[in-house]
Amino acid sequence: MKTYLIIDTKLVAYYLFHRHQDIFGSMNLIADLASKNLPKNKFGNIIPIFVMDKGQSRRVKIFKDYKAHRKDLIKKQGEAYVKKQKQFEKNYQKMEKLYRIYGKTLNIQGLEADDLASIIASFSKVDKIVFGTSDSDWVKFMIDDRFSMLHINRQKLIPFSSLAVEFDVPNPTYKLFKDVFCGVKKENVSGLKRLGEKTFKKLVNKAGLELDNLKEEVNELLSKGKIFLPDDVNNLDELVDRNLTLFTPMSVDDMLEEEKQEFKKQWQMPSSKNVNEILDFTAKNFDNIHLPSSLEKKFFNLA
Repeated sequence: MKTYLIIDTKLVAYYLFHRHQDIFGSMNLIADLASKNLPKNKFGNIIPIFVMDKGQSRRVKIFKDYKAHRKDLIKKQGEAYVKKQKQFEKNYQKMEKLYRIYGKTLNIQGLEADDLASIIASFSKVDKIVFGTSDSDWVKFMIDDRFSMLHINRQKLIPFSSLAVEFDVPNPTYKLFKDVFCGVKKENVSGLKRLGEKTFKKLVNKAGLELDNLKEEVNELLSKGKIFLPDDVNNLDELVDRNLTLFTPMSVDDMLEEEKQEFKKQWQMPSSKNVNEILDFTAKNFDNIHLPSSLEKKFFNLA
């Protein structure tokens, strides 16, 4: 049995950052959570895959305000926080080469960690796929019981069968359509005004998860003045088309040819898993040396 453990590296790093812990703790955190929640008799050989954002997301070309609010949110935290944030970003970017020592690492210009996780999920034939994240958006990639989430914040494994209970999302299509019609605040993408989760649930109960049927119900609410279009679109079709493009999970077929080539190159790149390389790299690139714990060595097969 083989399991891919796809690690949301930025989220894990931020988890530690907000707890005033060293970014190197990412490795031990993953090793600890995986060891406790992914027993070998159920998950077999676990292959860790580190996925990273790189550069400006291709979604900005579709919608220029995509995630544009995040810099302002950081500034509001004050000068001291901004300084810490800048140092965090510098350290995080350096981590790419360290991740590559530990395991398979993907970092492709214009693609986000979410995209890479979705792409892997779209072609993988392994027995199980575990997403190491706390991002509920990744629920959209969990299409059957091969999938589960090793939730970083909740410190537990969430199987496919528990999605409805844990995230109030009955299935991936529901999550996608909710994002399309309601928008996603954390991504700075607008949805219909005054259309909240409760109203959306009622629409789904009435129309089902058929896009055309949902649009009919929404148009009726629009005509009655119960909900409203956001200011940045001219009509419902424009909103739906834009948000579907932004939020529909990526597959291999959505990749550009140069992205496919780079993906293949990085996917095939071997990891040395050498402790001495870890010591040398961290000594040269960080303020302190990282000595892997015994748990890290065991889980990542370091030598």
